[in-house]
This record gives sequence, structure tokens and C-alpha cells, in this order.
Amino acid sequence: MWPQGVVGSIAHTAGLAGAIATRNSHFSGIGLDIEQLQVLDELSHEICTDRENEAERESFDGAHYLNVVFSAKEAVYKCLWPQVRRFIGFHEIEIALNADSGEFAISWHKNVHDNAHAVRGWWRMSNNVIAAVATLPSSIESELT
Repeated sequence: MWPQGVVGSIAHTAGLAGAIATRNSHFSGIGLDIEQLQVLDELSHEICTDRENEAERESFDGAHYLNVVFSAKEAVYKCLWPQVRRFIGFHEIEIALNADSGEFAISWHKNVHDNAHAVRGWWRMSNNVIAAVATLPSSIESELT
């Protein structure tokens, strides 16, 4: 629960925790995810759509691609939770990573919400940790309710 007029997100992983918060006049949803790098190859088909599994991964070392996709999807889920109040499955979202800018684009396979297309995302990796943030601008908040 956040104070009235505030949206935020909390994330944690082994030995590290983070929080992000802002006024709801800026964003009607914000999601943060933090993950330690780990091998997720056995979960590839659970995390990724077929297109994500076939995506160009040359800009990523080893398992980093799957870790970033996983973290991005978690951040999107946390961002939209206040509006949709339901679990968003990994295959409902498709993530396209831009390794140069650290941004990710989101495509939807199911109609999660009419304005979910407005969610934007960014990710960074440092010291074997990935952080992903997703935001939903408040300018469309009235259309969400």
C-alpha cells in the first residue's frame, strides 16, 4: 500500500532490495524488478514466446537475455497490477530488447487492458544484477478507470 497520491514498486533479490515511488500525477503505474543473473535456460519456453525465443541474442552474453526478458515482464506486471488486479502471464506479453539503449518495447498477445500499449520500459545490468522499470503515464489514467 502506498500513500494516497503515490504509486510505487518494491523489488528484492539475494542481498539487494530496491523501491521506486512517484506521484500519481506523473504515472498511474510504475513497476520495478531486480534479479541476480542466473541460468534460466530450462525455463525459456515458460518465460518467452516463440518469437522471443527466436529473437536476436547476439548483444547478450549467455543467459543474460532470458534474465532481462524475465525481469522486464515482472516490471510490466508490477506496473499494471493496480489497474488490472490480476496475474499477467508470461505469454501475454512479448518483450523486444534494445541492447544499445537499454529500453524494451512491449507487445500484447491478449487484451490485458485497453491502454496497456502505453507502458514503456527500461533495463540496466551491472555487477550480475538486472534492474527493470516499467511505467504507465498518468495522462491516460482517466481512460483506465
